[in-house]
Formats: sequence, C-alpha cells, structure tokens
Amino acid sequence: MEHVPNGSLSSLLKQQNKERLPSELAKFYTAWLVLALEYLHKQQIIHRDLKPQNILVDTDFYLKIIDFGDSKLMTEEEVQAQFKD
Repeated sequence: MEHVPNGSLSSLLKQQNKERLPSELAKFYTAWLVLALEYLHKQQIIHRDLKPQNILVDTDFYLKIIDFGDSKLMTEEEVQAQFKD
C-alpha cells in the first residue's frame, strides 16, 4: 500500500474552513473525480460510499479513492437494465 501523506480531502476541506478552496484547485479536484468515476464505471464498478473521507490526497496533490468495501461489480445485464427505459 502506498503512503499518502496529505491526508483526506475531508481534512483538507476542514483546513480551508475559514477560507474557500481556491477555485482552480476545486476545478482540478472536480475534474479528476469525474475522470476517476468514469473509469470505475467503465470497469462496471460502482463505489457506493464516495465521500471526502474516502478520498486521499497524495504527495503530488492528486486524489486517490479508497474504501471499496461497499463497492459493487455490476454484471453486463445489470448495466443494460439501467439503460432500458
């Protein structure tokens, strides 16, 4: 397991409590979360417990999604059923 020294996104947001997260950083994190979720969904993985505590910030300030304990691997039939109607 890799060492992720910058803690969770939750702790980063708490540090910024009195100030807003800089808009460029918020856009950066939003874009990376969307890309990560798109990748997971293409792999037919649903996380089901995504929250700031389950997102870590690595040494380069990139995000790492953790805690896949409640995740679900969907079958092709389940994926198709989502798009029927």
